[in-house]
Amino acid sequence: MKSEFAFIALPISALVAPSTFAVQYLTVDQAQRAIFPGKSLTAAPVKLAPAQRKAIEQTSGVRVLHDEQRVWRVSGGGWFIVDEVVGKHEFITYAVGLNANGSLKQIEVMDYRETYGGEIRNENWRAQFVGKTSQSIETG
Repeated sequence: MKSEFAFIALPISALVAPSTFAVQYLTVDQAQRAIFPGKSLTAAPVKLAPAQRKAIEQTSGVRVLHDEQRVWRVSGGGWFIVDEVVGKHEFITYAVGLNANGSLKQIEVMDYRETYGGEIRNENWRAQFVGKTSQSIETG
C-alpha cells in the first residue's frame, strides 16, 4: 500500500517537461563588432516582395519568418544580417557577415532558446560555413 502512494507524492514539476533554456550571447552591436571589427555599418533594411519570399523559401527549404530583413551595409564592402530560425523547437537568433563577393565571413549565435544543442556556439562548428556561398550550398 505504501508504494502506491509514492507516485502521488511526486511533485507535479517532476511530471512537466523541462522549460526552454534561453541565453543571450551577443547584442546586435556586439555581433557587428565581432564580425566586422573596426568597420562602420549602415542600416539598409530589406523589405521582401512576395515573389522574393517565395523564392527564398523554395531555395532554402526554410520558411521566411519576417518580410522585413535586418540588414546593414559594411564600409569597404560586405553585409551584416540578423535573422531568426526555428531550431528543433524554439527560435535561434543569429548574425552573419558576408564578404563583398557574397561568401560567408562569419556566423555568430546571438540568442539561443533551446534546451539542448548549444554546440552551435562552438567556434569549430561555426567555422565549417566560412567561405561558403549560395552556389557552394546548391552544389553540395
